[in-house]
Amino acid sequence: YTNRLNGYTSLNLTKIDVLTKLPGGKLKIATEYKLKGEVLKSFPASLKDMAACEVVYEEFDTWEEDITECKTFEDLPVNCQKYIERIEEVVGVPCKYIGVGPERDATITKTPGRKRKSRS
Repeated sequence: YTNRLNGYTSLNLTKIDVLTKLPGGKLKIATEYKLKGEVLKSFPASLKDMAACEVVYEEFDTWEEDITECKTFEDLPVNCQKYIERIEEVVGVPCKYIGVGPERDATITKTPGRKRKSRS
């Protein structure tokens, strides 16, 4: 919904490295809001409606591999790539920069449209 308001042309995902080995082994992305069983086409208009909404999540498996040395999107674990690709799909905007570690140069610049290689 924020993309509709702000008109993003790309995303900068930071701190993806902190999701490595996340306890519970699952990540969630909120994809929809339901109000009284109906999927909303936009963000709830009032705080009252927001409080009554059910958030619909998609779950993704985490990854165990250390990603701090990854230099390209393809270097990332498949589960990390799937997570990033789904964020792109939900938001409707490509991820251009992916932060994979605490160092200033620990950033992957992703080529627009680049998809994961089928490693399963």
